[in-house]
Amino acid sequence: MIESGFSATATSTASAVGHWQFIKATANRYGLKTKWWIDERRDPIKSTKAAIKYLNYLHRRFKKWYLVAIAYNCGEGKLSRALKKAKTDNLKTLLDPNKKYIPKESRRYIKKILLMAHIANDTDLIVKNDATFLLNRSKSDYLRTIPVKGGISLKSLAKKCDIDYKKLKFYNAHIKRNYIPLSLKKCNIYIPYQKYIAFKQNPYPLIRHKRDTRHIKYRIKKGDTLGFLAKKFNTKVKQIKLANNMKTAFLRTGKSIVIPR
Repeated sequence: MIESGFSATATSTASAVGHWQFIKATANRYGLKTKWWIDERRDPIKSTKAAIKYLNYLHRRFKKWYLVAIAYNCGEGKLSRALKKAKTDNLKTLLDPNKKYIPKESRRYIKKILLMAHIANDTDLIVKNDATFLLNRSKSDYLRTIPVKGGISLKSLAKKCDIDYKKLKFYNAHIKRNYIPLSLKKCNIYIPYQKYIAFKQNPYPLIRHKRDTRHIKYRIKKGDTLGFLAKKFNTKVKQIKLANNMKTAFLRTGKSIVIPR
């Protein structure tokens, strides 16, 4: 809640991404893929499993959960230096605004977590604010994991699951393009639990590319247009827009896009 507000697309000024706000190096260290096609920091299941591993590592190192939270926010190095300087791991001492042992953001961070913990355990407050849905979650509210082969079009998957395409993209923010690249042997896709029956019974076929279309990463230069790029790489404007989730033909100089050849 404090890290991202449960948003898969949350991004910080330090380029931390996803529900658990992993920077790329830490994500890769705990097995999350951060490629041009996929960013598993936005995967709700895999990123949470990675966060559990990281939090457990921090707890083995610092022994106390409030120290784990501080380290998660400001980094292991900063916390280690703060503990050495303060000569104690007492929370009240570490939060001293005058001594500034740890950054202001981290001091506020641990206070927010403690506050949210109190609110989350206050049933009367939850009921008073008409938020009882937080106390009683039905099975239909959960997501179902579907392993899908590489090359599958997300639009065909949305039709087969009888779900709006934008909603499918919302549940699967880790898939950065409109289809799963052929190079991935398997990829986890998430759909609402109640849509799983539709997925199994709907006769609509999943559209799968049988060969790699050899996409390339291209950095936009001054004067480039979609028409020019389509002609240069022997493809179509429509295909370039589809591969990059583009709603308009506007190109920003210096930005990278993917081009299906």
